[in-house]
Amino acid sequence: MTLRGKTLCLVGISMVALLLVLYVFTRQVVLNNFKRAEANKAQLEVRTVEGILRSSSGDFGKTVRSYACWDDTFQFVKTRNPVYLQKNYYPEILRLSEVDFVYMITRSGEVIPLGSQKPADLQRQVQELHTHFTPESAFLSSSTKRYFHSAIVALADGPYVVVAASIIPSDLSNNVRGTLVFVRALNSERMERLTQATDSHVTLHAIRGSLPKFSTDVKVEFEGMQRPVSEQNVVASTLLKDEIGRAHFILEVRHPRDIYERGAQTVITFAVVLVLAGIAFTALSLWLIEFLVLQRLAALSKDVDGVRESSNLSCRVREDGSDELSLLGQNINATLSALESSHRSRMENKARLRESERLHRQLAHVALTAGDAFFVASLLPGDDLLDAPLKWEGDYTPRYASSGDVPETLGEWIACVSENYRSPLRVAWENAVDGKEFEIEIALRDAEGNELYWLHRGTLLRGENGERDRILGACLDITERKMSERRLANSEEQLARVLQTVTDPIWIFDREGRLHFANPDAALRVFGVDALSFDGARLDEARWKVQSLDGKPLPLHDTLFERVKKATVPLLNQEFSLETTSGHRVALSVSASRLMDANNEFAGVVASMTDITEHRALQERLSYQVFHDSLTGLANRQLLRNRLEHALAQRSIASGQLAVLFLDLDNFKFVNDSLGHETGDILLQTTAERLRRIMRSGDTAARQGGDEFVILLESLDNPHHAVEIAGRILESLREPIHIEGHSLVTPPSLGVAFYEAGTSADELIRRADGAMYEAKRRGKGRIQIWENSFSGVALGRLQMEDELRRALEQNEFMVFYQPKVDLDSGQTRGVEALMRWQHPTRGLVPPSEFIPIAEETGLIVPMGLWVLRAACTQVAQWNEQNIVPLSLSVNVSAMQLRPPSDSVNEAGVGNCSLVCGVTNILRETGLEPSCLILEITETVLMGEADSALEILHELRSLGVKLSIDDFGTGYSSLAYLRRFPFDYLKIDRQFVSRLHETPEQGAIVSSMIHLGHALGLQIVAEGTEEWAEVEHLRALGCDLAQGYLFGRPVPAAELMKGIEEARWLETLHAA
Repeated sequence: MTLRGKTLCLVGISMVALLLVLYVFTRQVVLNNFKRAEANKAQLEVRTVEGILRSSSGDFGKTVRSYACWDDTFQFVKTRNPVYLQKNYYPEILRLSEVDFVYMITRSGEVIPLGSQKPADLQRQVQELHTHFTPESAFLSSSTKRYFHSAIVALADGPYVVVAASIIPSDLSNNVRGTLVFVRALNSERMERLTQATDSHVTLHAIRGSLPKFSTDVKVEFEGMQRPVSEQNVVASTLLKDEIGRAHFILEVRHPRDIYERGAQTVITFAVVLVLAGIAFTALSLWLIEFLVLQRLAALSKDVDGVRESSNLSCRVREDGSDELSLLGQNINATLSALESSHRSRMENKARLRESERLHRQLAHVALTAGDAFFVASLLPGDDLLDAPLKWEGDYTPRYASSGDVPETLGEWIACVSENYRSPLRVAWENAVDGKEFEIEIALRDAEGNELYWLHRGTLLRGENGERDRILGACLDITERKMSERRLANSEEQLARVLQTVTDPIWIFDREGRLHFANPDAALRVFGVDALSFDGARLDEARWKVQSLDGKPLPLHDTLFERVKKATVPLLNQEFSLETTSGHRVALSVSASRLMDANNEFAGVVASMTDITEHRALQERLSYQVFHDSLTGLANRQLLRNRLEHALAQRSIASGQLAVLFLDLDNFKFVNDSLGHETGDILLQTTAERLRRIMRSGDTAARQGGDEFVILLESLDNPHHAVEIAGRILESLREPIHIEGHSLVTPPSLGVAFYEAGTSADELIRRADGAMYEAKRRGKGRIQIWENSFSGVALGRLQMEDELRRALEQNEFMVFYQPKVDLDSGQTRGVEALMRWQHPTRGLVPPSEFIPIAEETGLIVPMGLWVLRAACTQVAQWNEQNIVPLSLSVNVSAMQLRPPSDSVNEAGVGNCSLVCGVTNILRETGLEPSCLILEITETVLMGEADSALEILHELRSLGVKLSIDDFGTGYSSLAYLRRFPFDYLKIDRQFVSRLHETPEQGAIVSSMIHLGHALGLQIVAEGTEEWAEVEHLRALGCDLAQGYLFGRPVPAAELMKGIEEARWLETLHAA
């Protein structure tokens, strides 16, 4: 611990001990004085309360005395007049006078109760009080007295003040007839008033038995006592005597210990003042010690340290004052003076020694500036040069000797050098003897065996007379430089190898833009010529024919070299093209950066070139595929939209009219369904080719989807020009198309819409589409120009298409079910699922309004799968609940029977094939495959019989049943019934209706039933509405029937309710 720390601890501990002693002593004295003052105050307060009680008893006594000296009272003793009692002692008068009860004692000792606040308790109160008095009590005395007696008496329900006075006439004669006694209870209310009057809590306790002792030093005869009952309160008490002088009550006065608390606060204040004074005294003492002693000692120590650190013996320490510390400074200065004198003498001796060696050191200094080490070889006359002694200078000499020893002769020095360098070194020294300076690189090894390289220089030194005296040799370590040269050579070799393997050309241009390096193999591969033929060439030369990738020549100020020269950061992926000597144009992606010289000035450009010719060609092919229809090669929707929006954006500066033609092949669906999709594809391709021949160079023909095409016509001279082009298209497409022996005619319906200010691209196409549908409505194979009056019908059809898509997304469709009844048993054997559309605003939309549009747009595919999934889920639940075992019939459209390659349609909707969908749905819903019946119409099978046959066989392999729907409305080819794996045959309702009234119709139905049974099919009659029809069908052997007679299509809940309530079995049997 430092001296300052020790001083601080000593003073602090002493001061704390002194303050502690003072605090303990002062606290004891002060608190004792405050305790005495507190006791005096308590006794004073109890005496005050006792005086108030006595004063109150005196006032009470005067009242009693006035009643006792009243003539009415005096006469009452003799007459016992009840009026006296009613007028003076009824309860309300006593309550106002604060008198609890009154009675009198006659001279004969008779006790007469007079009145009470509680009249019912008067007799008891008087008896209890009267028995309390002893025979010697002054209250029982009837002597003639003009004064009264008062006392405090303890009854069962508390203390009472009793005042008695002799009953005498008003003339105050000595004729005494008895004693009048008034009694007042000292209840809690009266004690509370006493507490409020004295600001102290007053209580009165009756003494039961012996007097309690509050402390061992309190005697019974001492009436005033004081004791603390808590840290906050003190109690003072005194004894009150009864009417015969017995100590019968204890009067207690409780008040806060405010005097003691002030004493405690005084002690705390004194302690705080004492601590502050101690701290101030301690701080002052420490400051004086610091200022007078410690600071001077620290300054003296600092001066001594300064002399030690500077080694300057001429410095002196401070000698302030005339005390012991100043004497210590004087002694230190005397010691420093003696040391300085001794040091000066020693330095003078060293100076003389340095002067004697000046010439030799001067020579050493010159040699050291030329190398890392040097030596002087003394040439002695007649001695061999190799025996010349060496004197080495420099710190590096020992570590360059292979043996670790310093060579002492020139021969030993030459032996340290590597063998290949010894002979040249000896020749150089011999030349130096002849006066020739030399400089030679030598190699040697250090003590660790590491190879080192030195640059060795030597020159002849002559004596005063010109004789050859000495040879001075200097050695410079060039090992690092030699290693760097070797690494540089290796790097250049590696770089050359790398450049040979790099496939991208790497060119380096000088600051003038001339090519001075190109990796040869890459140049030959990309440009087809040797790199040497490029040497000195510039990129801005005309022979390169540099162009941007879009074919525009680049100006001279915008060449790659100029761009990089001006740029502050490397330029990456700069694309342009140039022409090789063979005339082949190459597309390049170039990344280049500036080269800087040692002065950070521009020195040239290095560029890495990547041949992107094939990549660009691939991009163009992909771009073409993205924006063109793969079947026809025409623009697709995306490209059409881009060009249309661009054309609309240029309307403010473009001249001429703009029109959109919407074209639809009227008979395409029939051709596609009947001859197959391959024939349909050839028809579409031929149509596209005819459109190309008619279009102008700036027009755009696009396939919108399916058999729909859109033509964008720009820069029209007048609207008639668009109509002329539409006419040529119509005439061209009316010509027959010959495909595989078929002569097909598919005349189009064309809609024409002209641009109007503010019309968007979507609106223009919708208008052309609406005009096309209006042309179809008016007879097909014609041209129709858009009119605003079309918006209601044509746009309504487009709105219907959009709402169908939304309905599919928002699950607005519902499934209704119609029962199929067994005509033999009358039981419901199955249901047919029928789609309904619950439109949010139009309500329930009939299928006839939206199914054709769904067929045309291809939305029928996802809609069909939705119906199949919902219906399978419902029927699986019914069958699981064993309500009634049911089969499920679902209609299948022609588009669903197309193979997967054809599943993407004009609506942009696709599926994985019908087989895939049915398989997934059966697995998800758990419906038995044998319960599912897929119904296919005859016309569906006409177009693509082969592909449909394959799909139907796959469905049968799953266990699914098949039914031919609407039999008799199409070709009714027996070949279809024989080739296709059907299980059911459904007779169309037009043959069932009014069957019993038309014999010819009955014969047709009968033949259908017999034909179906002969092929092993079950027969279903559709559209039964009358019981007569049902009876006829049963007679013909029909198996099942469905129609309004058995139930209309209804939701699932209503269907099951109808099945449970139906009585078809009884009706059929009755029929």
